[in-house]
Amino acid sequence: MNGNLLRGDDVSACHGRWTRVGWVLMVGALPLWLGLLGVPFLPMTVAARGGVATAIIVVAEVTFWGGAVLAGPDAVRRLRSWWRRPELLSGGVPVPESEIQDPESRIEPPA
Repeated sequence: MNGNLLRGDDVSACHGRWTRVGWVLMVGALPLWLGLLGVPFLPMTVAARGGVATAIIVVAEVTFWGGAVLAGPDAVRRLRSWWRRPELLSGGVPVPESEIQDPESRIEPPA
């Protein structure tokens, strides 16, 4: 019985560790995006700067989405909640979630 408890603790510790790694990767993608702003000022040809910029974009996206996969769906939901506009910026009138419709679930009225 003690072996099962220890194994459960190991699994939760491992899950927490991977979640932290995922968060670090997602946050670590931000400096890559900020570094992209300096690419036009590099002493290279235009083609080389384009290649560097493309590589930075690919690495930043892979890093972020790899971190999102490791952190799990709860972390992605939390990040999305940070990106939503506050009610004051959207006209001050909150839209109830019951009125928000998914465009794919829209049912056409009969003709």
